[in-house]
Amino acid sequence: MASKIWPVLKLATKVTVAGGALYVAYDSGLLGSSEQGTEVLGKAKSAIPPAVNEWLKYFGMEECGQQFQRFRMGPQKYATLPAKDSSI
Repeated sequence: MASKIWPVLKLATKVTVAGGALYVAYDSGLLGSSEQGTEVLGKAKSAIPPAVNEWLKYFGMEECGQQFQRFRMGPQKYATLPAKDSSI
């Protein structure tokens, strides 16, 4: 009996997760216009790094948080290169 229920339970779980992801994307505005998508992206960029740092501190991995901040800022050696001349 349990062997017949297992595939149905797996399918129900997959459909539930996919439906939940679709609902969250729609509710947050990702499936709307491009202006809404840009606004949501800006909110996510400002919300994700503090949340990651909080979890890293919670698990005692502060050095990973520092590496994450360096990765997020990008390489500093390329910041001083001159801009490409667009008149050519």
